[in-house]
Amino acid sequence: MNSQQKITPSSTSQRRWSWLWLALGALGTGLCSGKYTLIVGPWLLGIFLLRFVIIQRPWIRWGAFVGTVSVAFFISQLNFNPLPIKIFSVSSLINGLLMYLPFFLHVKLSHRLPTLFSTLVFPSATVALELLFSAGPFGSWGSFAYTQYANLPFVQLASITGIWGITFLITWSTSVINLLWEHDWKTPTLRPTLMALGLSLASVHVYGIVQLTITPKNGEEIRISGVARSKSEDKPQRKALRSWRALDEKSEAEREEIWQEQNNSYNTLFERSHAEALAGSKIIVWNEWAALVSKEYEQRLIKRGAEFAKKHSIYLGMGIANILPQNKLLLENKLVLISPSGEIASEYLKTKIVPGEPCVAGTEGLQYSDTEFGRISSSVCFDNDFQDLIRNAGANQTNLHLAPSNDWLEIQSEHNIMAAFRAIENGFTVLRPTSNGISSIIDPNGRVKNQASAFDHEWPTTSAIVSLARKSTLYSKYGDWFSYVSVAMIIALTAIALLKKKHRWNSVNDI
Repeated sequence: MNSQQKITPSSTSQRRWSWLWLALGALGTGLCSGKYTLIVGPWLLGIFLLRFVIIQRPWIRWGAFVGTVSVAFFISQLNFNPLPIKIFSVSSLINGLLMYLPFFLHVKLSHRLPTLFSTLVFPSATVALELLFSAGPFGSWGSFAYTQYANLPFVQLASITGIWGITFLITWSTSVINLLWEHDWKTPTLRPTLMALGLSLASVHVYGIVQLTITPKNGEEIRISGVARSKSEDKPQRKALRSWRALDEKSEAEREEIWQEQNNSYNTLFERSHAEALAGSKIIVWNEWAALVSKEYEQRLIKRGAEFAKKHSIYLGMGIANILPQNKLLLENKLVLISPSGEIASEYLKTKIVPGEPCVAGTEGLQYSDTEFGRISSSVCFDNDFQDLIRNAGANQTNLHLAPSNDWLEIQSEHNIMAAFRAIENGFTVLRPTSNGISSIIDPNGRVKNQASAFDHEWPTTSAIVSLARKSTLYSKYGDWFSYVSVAMIIALTAIALLKKKHRWNSVNDI
């Protein structure tokens, strides 16, 4: 008897049960990303949607799959995705169509391959699809890997493979579970495949446990702080935006009055920073868009920050949004890092712009500052959703990565988790002050040292004493290598399956 049977339409009884599997798979889809993310999401999705497409008739399965998954994705992402509703509806349908591809390949190819190879079709195709998504306008949002953050030993794998290895192991597991299901849970002919999967999962968890016990000793411990604006500042910020945009219509005296009013609005930022400096913080960073100012008055604001940094002998990261005089509907979204000498250590313009965000994209890449505490890299919010961009900071031996952000309620948890993955991948500490979200300080293993949500604190300030020693990671050196291996794997498996022309493999050699 062959250990791998051809996938064929199943009995009427099985097809009836398939609708339950579709419902459970849709539930898993809704738990993979968005408002209801849970660790079980991709496991439910993989196990039950695979089961559905395996036993359902071809002309039914693709339509039911795409429709159900698209709706589940749409519901889970409401108020989570920033796109207009009509555009988002279309993108949800496209998402459902693309998500069907790994399942389609599994059904079409797996029965033509040896058992072990057959279980690799689904995971390698899924990683290839996630790589495709990551090249789009939303970066790595929606990766299965982010759902597993609660299992810290498991996600340490990101330091080797990035998010791709985690997605691969999840989907490989669900593929093997379906194979067991196909064989009525009888294991004799599947033992080599089960052993390969079991050894991989065990090795990854042992590696993760070891990683969590290793603490680099070559870094100086210092206190760092993130200062974020209160949620109550939203209305004054919008008023300030209107005032700055109307600057050309004002007389010189009125323009100066607007500047004085806005300069006073920065007082709380400086007061909170003053308190952190007195508490011993050596590096203090504001959230994204913390200080809104017209381009003509930017240097006055920076001069105030420089005087403050010099007086307190600290590094001050100022999250500034400049309104451009040539187009007042556009802003420069930047982070200006001031050194203790009062000089500008680095000035970074946000590179990755959220679709619809009225900002000019930077083109010079991440910025770095070499300090007595180690190398500091700068990014802004959405930049951190693009793992390939942030890997440059790891490759450049960053010790502390600054990631000031601005979120909203529905995305605050998942966005913070994504920043933790960037820390694991690159072996650095992340300082992430965030308005309308979770401000956090995250160590190189992805552990949160301190955090505060803007929805729980009037002025969410985070601080911690941390070692800025970095951990060398394979991912920071070689980047998305595992995803490229997965792409090569699905191409090779497809070629083998097609060349074999449905050859049935002998069970003796079927490994």
